[in-house]
Amino acid sequence: MTKHAANATRIDKTFSTIQNEMKNSYSKLKIAKIINFQVDKKVPRISGHPYLMDKDKDINRQRPVIPGYNNGSAKAQRIISRALNLYIKNTKAATKNMHIWDPTKLRHHLQKETNRLQRNVKHGNIEVHGGDIKDFFPSIPYNHAMTSLRFFLQIPCKQERKYIMVPKSKNLTPTFTNNNQPRKNAYIITKTMIIEFIEWALKNNYFKMGNGLYLLNQGLPMGLGISAPLANIVAIVDMEHWKTHNPNKYKQIGLTRYVDDIIIIIIFKQGEKRMATRFLHQIFNDKPIFKKPLRLIREKPNDDGSLNFLEANVKIINNEIITHFYNKNHKFVQHGHIRYKKFTNVLRSQEPNNRIRGKLLGTFTRMRRLTDNKFLLMPKILLQCIQELLLHNVAPRTIKSCLQHMNQIHNDCRFVEIANIF
Repeated sequence: MTKHAANATRIDKTFSTIQNEMKNSYSKLKIAKIINFQVDKKVPRISGHPYLMDKDKDINRQRPVIPGYNNGSAKAQRIISRALNLYIKNTKAATKNMHIWDPTKLRHHLQKETNRLQRNVKHGNIEVHGGDIKDFFPSIPYNHAMTSLRFFLQIPCKQERKYIMVPKSKNLTPTFTNNNQPRKNAYIITKTMIIEFIEWALKNNYFKMGNGLYLLNQGLPMGLGISAPLANIVAIVDMEHWKTHNPNKYKQIGLTRYVDDIIIIIIFKQGEKRMATRFLHQIFNDKPIFKKPLRLIREKPNDDGSLNFLEANVKIINNEIITHFYNKNHKFVQHGHIRYKKFTNVLRSQEPNNRIRGKLLGTFTRMRRLTDNKFLLMPKILLQCIQELLLHNVAPRTIKSCLQHMNQIHNDCRFVEIANIF
């Protein structure tokens, strides 16, 4: 928790006093008219004790998390974050294709960026490099976050209206609207309401640690509702400014970003390798894409020159970007420790058969979307998935029925062939 502790100030007040101060200042916000600040006399509604969560890539590094479920403004943060995600998904930013909303559409984003670069540089050579925004969430200054937010909300959106209607049900998607009449089943949110609330939330970013109370001075702690979309907006705005101030580099450099992971595509004519190397050096050092203190560091490639990005392995073959499904849902050994990755549950059902079926379908669907040669790897990936299910004591008959169900959906006889093993 070193990073957060260095950017926090200890407050010599009781938890109840801070809770009351937060409630009084919150009551002056416009959002207070539709969403109340939650107060609890026994357990003050302040963000809980921070903890460290191991990173997937390296168990020697951790992500600092401050759980915000007990925060008095947690409900308002969830509603505002859903409104921000609507803006992010529908923005007309020039660099929108550089920001991945759905990780399974990685191939689509890479292909669009490659096509754009090839229109600018005919018959050019292509290189890919990996990058990572160092300490992304903890490094964002509050003034930079607010400046980026105000700039971002001025960028036009598809089908944008004056207001955002956020349904109270989590299963329904927020939409733009011109009708600001109160609704029983939805909240009406405005841009002014978003800016006002986030500015208040950043100034009242208190959390407990041990027996003390601290105020965070910098950074967006993972665990708060507004942190993820606000960090996303900071990266989008920085990349927009980079594109505006570096039009020549934009013609030869493409980016694909998901949160803090980035793939950099560089295209150059034969004999211009030194210029491409200089551009790459500037991106990481002299003229970075992201404003300080954010820092983009270079990721080491694999031994074969490929890159692991999310659940895909990216490499250059015959001057084309090729992706293959990289199965993260398997047992792997790192630094002498055996770790097991959890499955992604793509079906929100309480029935065991549906959950297992969702795990199989989720793995198969991601594999098909992320790999260029989707039919060669399917049996191998699926068998690895089945082996893990067996390790978790899932009944073979349940796996067999799920495979038969998948055969009906995808009309692929290989599901039946694998099911016959059982």
